[in-house]
This record gives sequence, structure tokens and C-alpha cells, in this order.
Amino acid sequence: GELRRAAWQKAVIQMMTKGVTRRPHFRIAVGAEVLRNVGFVAQELLDLDFTPEELKAGLFHARELKAIGFEAEALKKLGYKPKDMCEAKVPARELKALHYTAMALHEGGYSAPQLREAKYQLAELKEARYKVAECKDAGFRCDEIRGVKFTATEVRRSHAFTAPDMREAGYEASEMKKAGFDATRIQAAGYSALEATD
Repeated sequence: GELRRAAWQKAVIQMMTKGVTRRPHFRIAVGAEVLRNVGFVAQELLDLDFTPEELKAGLFHARELKAIGFEAEALKKLGYKPKDMCEAKVPARELKALHYTAMALHEGGYSAPQLREAKYQLAELKEARYKVAECKDAGFRCDEIRGVKFTATEVRRSHAFTAPDMREAGYEASEMKKAGFDATRIQAAGYSALEATD
């Protein structure tokens, strides 16, 4: 806790003041991970001439570096992954600008609404394996979902849209049957009796 941190800080200052150790020697002898574990924060280590690479190797999180001004591009160069960026609350649009795919962001924990806000296309979300309900949560309409080739079965299983929604979106009666809707429900959705029973 604070006692350990205070003791370490005192020892560090004394060593440097007395010339017992120079900063580069100190960095090698102690290391960023040890100092992080006793309570030193990222900015303090940068002030002691630790490099960002040493902070990354010392298990500092992306959120700790973001908190002191590191941008998404710098975090990427240091080797932080989309999961780390998501935990650090780096906006999806910043990762899109760095050419991350929708799949990489999905695997990193970003939501479909976050990707839509970042201007990823619905086709990219589908390719990244977001589900129908997630795409609806992001504000995409049923006709848009049909437009990127989500099947009637996928839409039905999602419970995100009603059978009338699906009819209005352009799903054919034959697709509705294949998705498991019976003739009564197909007709109730607005298809003709002929379409429902054909």
C-alpha cells in the first residue's frame, strides 16, 4: 500500500541523490513491473526515463497509458490489442482509422452499436459474426438486414423482428416456410392465402 510505495520512493530518491545509481542503471536493476506493483503510476516511471515499451513489458494496462495521454496509434505500436483498447475505452472510430477490421473489434469486445457509430457497414458486422439482434440494437432495420443476406431463419431465431416486419423487409413466403413459420402465421403476417399454402 502507501507505506510500501513511500518507502520505495524514499529509497529511489536517496539512491539517485547520493549517486549510488544512475537512472539507466536503476531501470535495469528494478524494472517497471516491480515499481508498478508497489504503487508507482505510469507518468512517474516516464519521468524516471522509463520508455513506453518498458511500461508495456512491465504489465501496465492500455487504460493506464491512455489516462496519461497515449493515443490509439501509440498503443497499437506498443502491441496492445483491440481487447486492451476496449478495456481502455478507446472509441471504435479511432481503431477504424487505424484499419482494424470489424472482426478484430468484435473479438476485442466492442458492441455492434459502437461499430455502427464508428461507421462500419452492416455487411462488415455480418462478416464479423455479429448476430441479427445485435445488428438491430445498433439501429439497423429488417430490410437492411435482409439486404446483407441474413436468412429468414437467422432473423426468426433472433426474435428481433416480427413476421410482419420480415414480410415488409422483403422476405418471401417460401423463405418464411423454410424458417419454420406455419401457414397460419405466414398468412397472419400479411402474405396471401395462396403464398401461405403454396
